[in-house]
Amino acid sequence: MPSVTLNPDRNKYILLDKLIDIKCTDDALTLDQQKIAVNGTTCQCKSTKDWFICCGWKDGSTSWEKLSDLKESHLFKLLSLQYR
Repeated sequence: MPSVTLNPDRNKYILLDKLIDIKCTDDALTLDQQKIAVNGTTCQCKSTKDWFICCGWKDGSTSWEKLSDLKESHLFKLLSLQYR
């Protein structure tokens, strides 16, 4: 269970320490499957469906979380992973 802390308003939040690994299921779209044609122009439709990231929490625990969920709550941490 991730480390959970309450802020002064009694809202819970989770303390993310680091991103450890990334994986996808067999159902995740390949780059070729993400391409669509619109009016004769090919576009790339990016998808995070079926992608997961192993998160290291401040309490020392780890868990696999949906990439789509982490994009909302920890965008800057994900961006730093992209440039490593």
